[in-house]
Amino acid sequence: MSFEALPVFDVASVPSFYGESAAAASTDAQAGLSQDYRFARRISKRTAIDATRVANAAKHLQRLPGRDEDIHIAFRGNFDAFDLTPAVLELAQVNAEELLVATLGFNEKGTARLLDLLDTGRIRSCWFLVSVYFQGACRSTFDYLAEQLTRRGQRVAARRNHAKIQALKLADGRCIVIESSANLRSCRNVEQAMITESPDLYAFHRSWMDELFSQEGQK
Repeated sequence: MSFEALPVFDVASVPSFYGESAAAASTDAQAGLSQDYRFARRISKRTAIDATRVANAAKHLQRLPGRDEDIHIAFRGNFDAFDLTPAVLELAQVNAEELLVATLGFNEKGTARLLDLLDTGRIRSCWFLVSVYFQGACRSTFDYLAEQLTRRGQRVAARRNHAKIQALKLADGRCIVIESSANLRSCRNVEQAMITESPDLYAFHRSWMDELFSQEGQK
């Protein structure tokens, strides 16, 4: 059989998996970070928690990690991953000077909780980074989030982001970093998260996020 005789399939004619609305409504046309960021550290202790059988893994979190200790959690996705931020504040018993957030998507319930934490002074400053796909696919949710955070003097941006980070700089100097597979809304999938206390890791995530926030001409 001659390969030249085979029919040609035009892949360009296949509809987008995500639909046209997300791509068309997006204001982000940049490739993302200008470089790969790398961070390495030596940890002192690891603790593992299997929370796949509990009702809410955030409520199951019984303590915060010590300096350079990692706490690893596996959970069912049966709660919004953003629940971990108020859980950290409750366990820390202090307010947060700054919250760094990176996620693919968010939801209205999480927005309400975040705004309440800002309005009550539990969080003083917030950087909120979402996916450009979320901006296009869930426009009303994104627009409300962006409007409310901007009105409060906070930073919000939509970029080509798939990272899931919650990092809190607490008023007592501790820096709690949560790195997770989960978006900050429930998705009913098995997810994992690592929670650590590390000023250096906090500064690392702040540095690459700052580059994305600093891109001009973007929302």
